[in-house]
Amino acid sequence: MHQWSSLNFSPSYIIEQVMRIQKKYEIVCTNIDMPNKKGNASHMRYDITFKFNDTFDDYIRSAT
Repeated sequence: MHQWSSLNFSPSYIIEQVMRIQKKYEIVCTNIDMPNKKGNASHMRYDITFKFNDTFDDYIRSAT
């Protein structure tokens, strides 16, 4: 399990990247929680948790 929080990206950018990664690495489960808050999107907090399959897990470990 890998988790990133407080990313400064717009919701559309995040969804686009999630879909791209999900298609390429066949992520088992993707959960995107984007709270409905007022204000500039770049200053909003997004908590994204990915549950990866073994292939993606190995990719993450080799890249870090």
